[in-house]
Amino acid sequence: MTDLDISKYSSLVRLKQIEGYSSLFPLHEALALEGQPWFGQNAFRSARPFREWEAHGFADFQFQPGVCQYHLGSARAVHHRGWYLKGVGVTPLYRPIEGNYYHGTGHLFPSSAAREYLISEWVKGLGLQSHLVPCEGVLVAPIDGELRAMTEHVYSDGEQDVPSYRDLPPQCDLFLRAISVKSGPFTRFTNFNWYLHTQIAESMGKFVGICSDWSRELGLPEVGDSDFSQVCVDWRDALVDRLKSFFLFQQNGIIWCSMNNNFTSGLRFLDLELPIVTDPGFLFDMIRTDRWDAGSHTARIEVFQMVREVRLWILECIAWCRFRADRLEYSGGGGYLKQKEMLRDISAEMEDVFLKSVIFDDSYWRLFVFEAYSDGLAMSQRPSLERLVRDEAALRLRASAEIAAVSESVSFPSLYSAELANHEKFSVPQWWVEARGGDPSSGAHAFFARLIRHVEGQDDAAGYLSALEYGRREIERFHRGAS
Repeated sequence: MTDLDISKYSSLVRLKQIEGYSSLFPLHEALALEGQPWFGQNAFRSARPFREWEAHGFADFQFQPGVCQYHLGSARAVHHRGWYLKGVGVTPLYRPIEGNYYHGTGHLFPSSAAREYLISEWVKGLGLQSHLVPCEGVLVAPIDGELRAMTEHVYSDGEQDVPSYRDLPPQCDLFLRAISVKSGPFTRFTNFNWYLHTQIAESMGKFVGICSDWSRELGLPEVGDSDFSQVCVDWRDALVDRLKSFFLFQQNGIIWCSMNNNFTSGLRFLDLELPIVTDPGFLFDMIRTDRWDAGSHTARIEVFQMVREVRLWILECIAWCRFRADRLEYSGGGGYLKQKEMLRDISAEMEDVFLKSVIFDDSYWRLFVFEAYSDGLAMSQRPSLERLVRDEAALRLRASAEIAAVSESVSFPSLYSAELANHEKFSVPQWWVEARGGDPSSGAHAFFARLIRHVEGQDDAAGYLSALEYGRREIERFHRGAS
C-alpha cells in the first residue's frame, strides 16, 4: 500500500509540532503534531508558503449518507508520511455543529487510544493482525482547562456518540489527550463514494486509478483499461474470502461494536475505540445456557453488518457509475464517449457478478454462521441457534431490499440514510454476564477490562504509558498461557 496516493481522496491539512507529548515508543516522538488553521481573516497575508510549513497531512474525504453527517471526512485524523494519526485536532473537513463535542474538539480520549493499542496487541496474540489496521503506538499530553471542561460535559451530558456505561469519566480522559498511531495509507469505501460523487467526470483514467486502489487494498494486481469482467470476479472472490475471515474476530471473542465506516476497502478493521473482548465461542455459551432473549438482538453477529455495508457500497457504486454515464450521454467528443461506455461496462459487470453472488445471498450467510456454532450442540438446542441467527440476519442484512431500486438508478441519499443511521448504545452487555451465571470476574472479558481500567485510572502521562506497557506484557503472558 505504500504506492497509494491518498492525497487524491483528501484535503490538505497544515500541521505543527506540539510540545508536551510523551510517546510510548521513541520511533513516534516526531508525530506529536496538531492541525493548524490556514484559512480565515488575513490568512493569505500571514500564512507562509506551503513548502515552508513545519509539516502537512491529508484528511480523507468520505461520502456516506447517515454516517458523515457532522463532517465531510476525517474530522480529527490525518495521513502523514505513511502514518495515520488520530487526535491531531480539528481538520478542515469538520463542519461545526453545536453540541458535537466528541468530534468537535478534534482530540482523542486517552481511554479510546488505550483500547486501540491494547486491542491491537490482543489481536496480534490471536494471529489475526492482518485483518485490521493495528494501533502501533500512542502519544499523550496534558489537556488545558477548557478541554477538560468540555470532556466533563461530554460525559455528564450523556452525548449520544459516547459510551454511556459508566457513571464517572475515566481519570485519564479528564487530564490527558492522546494521538493514536497506525500504518497508512489505506482507503475506505466512502473515499471511493466521495470520488465517484465529485471527481469522476474529469477523465476515465481517474476511474481506472481508483479501481486499482481498491484492487491493491484487496491484495490484487492493478486494473488495466479493459475487461472488467475478470476484474469483478477477482474482486468478488477476494471480498467473499475477507468477509468470511472477518468472522474469525467474533469466533475468537472480539465484538467491535461499531461497523458503518470503520474499516478499509480491503475489509481490515480500522477504528478500534469500542471493542468488547469475550471468551471464544461466546454465542455457543449463550445458547447452551439458554439465557438469551429472542427479542433483544444482543448477539451482534457482526459479519452480517459487514456484509450489509459491503452490499450498500456495491449498490452505490453501480448507481453512481450509471448516473455518470447518463450525464455523459449529452456531452460531445470521443473521450466522453469512451468514458461513458466504460462506466456502463463496469456497472453492468458489477451488477452481473456481484448481485448474483453469495455476497447478496442471505441464506448463505445464515448457514455460514449457523454451521460455525452448531458443531457439538445438542439437537434440542439447534432450533434456538437457528432462530437467533435468523433474527440477527433479518436485523442486519437489509441491503438486499434495495437491489430493485438501484436497478432503476434512483436517487439514493434518502434511500440509504435510514439504513446507514446507527443509533445503538454500546456498552459491556448484560447478556455476557448472564451467560456466565452472573460472574463477570472471570474469563477474557474481565481480564481485558481490568487492563483497560488500569490505564483509565491514570492522570499523568508517565503513569498512562506505563500502564499501557504493563497491559501489553500481560496480554502476551495471557496468550502464552492460553496456547
